[in-house]
Amino acid sequence: PSKEHLIAAIVVERMRQMIDRGRALLDAEDAGDALFGLLDESVGLQQADRALFDALDDNWLTNDEIRAAHVEMMSVLDALLVRAQAAGAVRDDVGAVDVLMMVKGVCEAMRSFQHVDPAVGARQLDLVRAALSASPGRAPLRGRRPALEDLEPNVPASA
Repeated sequence: PSKEHLIAAIVVERMRQMIDRGRALLDAEDAGDALFGLLDESVGLQQADRALFDALDDNWLTNDEIRAAHVEMMSVLDALLVRAQAAGAVRDDVGAVDVLMMVKGVCEAMRSFQHVDPAVGARQLDLVRAALSASPGRAPLRGRRPALEDLEPNVPASA
């Protein structure tokens, strides 16, 4: 197998972990917490395996195994979302692709600002939760409000 096959196999394995976790959360008592818990875990996994996900090229969905796992993951995400909507925890006018795009935005921001405290990512997920929530503002945001200086790399002062 080539390097690309190895990367794809590992990515599929990681996706399967999240699929299994998502399926287990379908039985959770609090449907909203189940959905947002999976999103937190997904972002955490992507941050922990940043090099792995960075190794994927722009055509990653052309890999049949990754595409199949992605379709399955979206199905689980949709089931969690529908359940959270039925419980009144999430707005009725959003879909699984909306959620995916918002979470992808958090992941991309954290990738672009790798030097930023990971707590900023948790705060961004709280903002996603507030945007998706049927009753925004219900829970306080984690961490402190980031400042522009937080986005700047720690570059030693020149002599």
